[in-house]
Amino acid sequence: MNTAIDDSLPFSRVKPGEFLGTVAALERLDYCLEWRPWLWRRPAIHLLAPFERFREKRVLELGARFGRMSCLLASAGAAVNGVDVAGDAIQTARLEAARWGVEDRVRFDVYDGNGRNLPPGPFDVIFSKSVLGMVMKNKLPDLLSHLRSRLAPGGVGLFLENSNNRILEILRKHVIHRRERCWNDIHWGFYRSKLAIVERVFSPMNAKRLNFMVWAIRACGNGPKSSW
Repeated sequence: MNTAIDDSLPFSRVKPGEFLGTVAALERLDYCLEWRPWLWRRPAIHLLAPFERFREKRVLELGARFGRMSCLLASAGAAVNGVDVAGDAIQTARLEAARWGVEDRVRFDVYDGNGRNLPPGPFDVIFSKSVLGMVMKNKLPDLLSHLRSRLAPGGVGLFLENSNNRILEILRKHVIHRRERCWNDIHWGFYRSKLAIVERVFSPMNAKRLNFMVWAIRACGNGPKSSW
C-alpha cells in the first residue's frame, strides 16, 4: 500500500482482523459525516452507537457518496454494500476503502435510482443520510417498499434526514442556501407528511428531531421486532 495514501487519513488505518469499538469510531465520526459535523454528530450517535452492534452485520448504505460512513461501519465489523447514483463518487469511495484498509469488508456499486435495482440483500441494517429527503413525495413509498423488502427478519432502517417546516424552509432559502439558483428544484428534507409515509411502510417507527434541523429515524422492517 502506498504510504502517501495512508498518510492522507487523519487517523491510522484499520489493521487486519481489527474491529473498532465505539470510542475509536467516534474519533472518526466527524470525518465520516463529511459536512457540517456540528449538526449531524449528535443525531448520528443517537442512531449508530454503540458501534459494537455492527459486528458481523450486513449493511446497505443508500447514498454512500465518497464512502466514508461505509468504511466506518465496515471498520466496526460490518459487511457493507454502499450504493450511489454518482459513478465518480463510487470510484472515490473504493479508493477510500483502500486507505482505511477495509476493502475486503465493503463493496461499492453504482445505483440507477430505481428501487427495483437495489442489491437484493438481505441486510440487517439499511442506513442513509440526507437521501430520502431528496426523493419526491410521490416516489417515496415505492423506494421505501423496496428498502423494506431488502431487510432480513429483525432488520432495521436507520435514516438521518434534514427536518423541514416553513421556518426552516425560509431559513435555508434566504440564509443558508441563498446563492443556490436551483433552490426551488431541490426537494429539501422531511416534513411530517413524509414521516407519515415512512411509518406506513415501516412499523414500528421512531423518529426523533435533534438539533432542531435533523430527524433521526429508526424504522423496523420484517418481523420479529428488531432489538436495535
